[in-house]
Amino acid sequence: MTRLFRRVELRTGPVLAIAGLLLLGGGYALGRWEAGGARGEAPGGAGFLAGVAELNDLAGLRRHCERNAYDHAGRRACVLPPVWISGTR
Repeated sequence: MTRLFRRVELRTGPVLAIAGLLLLGGGYALGRWEAGGARGEAPGGAGFLAGVAELNDLAGLRRHCERNAYDHAGRRACVLPPVWISGTR
């Protein structure tokens, strides 16, 4: 009986290792495939945030948020004053 258990243990280890590697590889491949669209959107989002930073006084927004912060769902939040997203400064 002991030999049978030992034989099962010796087979189970490599089978579980191969199954783990297959799951890891499949998850990696699926993640790379799903993220294809996100990489294309990143430059547009970065450009938008750079424009918002350029058009607004970020230090003033931070001071406003620190003065008017409140707790919500275990985190700190604030209501922003109007934030410019286009136009000239």
